[in-house]
Amino acid sequence: MDDLEKILSKLDTPCYILDLDSVRTNIQMIKDSISYPNFQIHYAIFCNDNAQLLQLLKSNGIGILVLNENELKTALRFGFLKEEIHLTGGTFTRRRLDQLLSFGIDLNLDSLAQLELAGHLAKGSKVGIRIRLSGETKGSGEGISLLEIEKAKNISDRYGLKIIGIHTYIGTNILDEQKYLESAITLTTIASEFPGLRYLNIGGGFGIPYSDKDKSFNWVYFGRELTKLFEKIHGNNSHYIQLKIEPGRSIVGNAGYFITKVIELRDGYTLVVDAPYTNFARPFVYHINNRVNCIGKNRREKIFKIRGCTINSNDYLSSPEFEGDVAVLPKDIQVGDILCFRDVGAYSPVMQMDFLHNNVAPTILIREGKLVE
Repeated sequence: MDDLEKILSKLDTPCYILDLDSVRTNIQMIKDSISYPNFQIHYAIFCNDNAQLLQLLKSNGIGILVLNENELKTALRFGFLKEEIHLTGGTFTRRRLDQLLSFGIDLNLDSLAQLELAGHLAKGSKVGIRIRLSGETKGSGEGISLLEIEKAKNISDRYGLKIIGIHTYIGTNILDEQKYLESAITLTTIASEFPGLRYLNIGGGFGIPYSDKDKSFNWVYFGRELTKLFEKIHGNNSHYIQLKIEPGRSIVGNAGYFITKVIELRDGYTLVVDAPYTNFARPFVYHINNRVNCIGKNRREKIFKIRGCTINSNDYLSSPEFEGDVAVLPKDIQVGDILCFRDVGAYSPVMQMDFLHNNVAPTILIREGKLVE
């Protein structure tokens, strides 16, 4: 961290930092954890779509998860092959779904109505379906319920559709490996109802610790147990069924930093910085703190609020009123000191807003311990 702080202290603020070496380490950790031979990682492109990041992912054999036709075109532009692209979107209009089906990529449909529409548009086509296992987990999203599987099979038979894959998504920033293993058990059980199934996708949402109190996701345990489950799928002796996962945050989250400079000390416990909430929107939107430290002054002595530089009364980048770890910083912090927010590689850079017409904070890359020119 000392070497990184030397680099950060020399940069213009505000800006994001993305450490590509950490990204590469995360990729290898996930790859090493799962020994099932027919396995594909699809990185969630909406998590962070930095161009050099995408190039790094492609060079490491990582596929791409996209949500719509615009992200699909981005993936194709960066050279990802159609078989490396996986699409799970929301509810598409007739025109949009027709266009997506024409690309010939793996596409998961998340409702009976969307499945029927696909049947109208492209009889005899191959599609995947998204299954909603439970609505109890935060962010678990949409999908066809377990009670609707027979209806889905009837629709596919009516239009000659071939269901080649099943996808699910259990929630966001999940740190409990067992929740994923339970969903995988359900998916591997359902697999027997769909002859000729080509893939099972257990989704994304794999978490990282944002607080000192959080545990880390145990990829070694998870990968070992998940591999065992897939090895036991009935009729899958040749590993025909591909295992897919969709990590985003767990690949880039802890590789990102956001730095901003203190420009005013206010009322004894508020630090005003040169970044607006439109640059670093996650705390503003979700009222969740990221861990933060003062570069060159790592003492933890006093709780501060960290306020952005706009006139918006709710412009806070960290607050004791938010969830997560409060900002505990040196009591002698001064104007000109640089604050570094950790674990911001996922979502924060792409959540920047044009509202109030502030400048966008650039992303600076680090590779092999040096700034990428």
